[in-house]
Amino acid sequence: MIYQCPNCASALIYDPEQNCLVCHHCDSTFQPEEIKTDYMPKLRMNFHIYSCTACGAEIMVTENEAATFCVYCGQPVIVFDRVSSELQPDYIIPFKTTKEAAHASL
Repeated sequence: MIYQCPNCASALIYDPEQNCLVCHHCDSTFQPEEIKTDYMPKLRMNFHIYSCTACGAEIMVTENEAATFCVYCGQPVIVFDRVSSELQPDYIIPFKTTKEAAHASL
């Protein structure tokens, strides 16, 4: 389970040096006890536990999450049993410009 920042809803990452949860989006910091009290009603949801393929850590995923990341190593995680094959596209349309050209036009 990934805690969300109360200020901007971005993911909070635990920083062991500061011993707190840090939002890298708005630079807010929170003590774990502060955030846990906000999430207590939500902790009654159904969770599934998966293992990170990169570091082996346990990842708690709610019943509504299909993609997340490992809070320990940052590895993206897709819960494949929740992604329906019915939504696969019939065609893939390629880009006409390169990534570099798109960045240059900004």
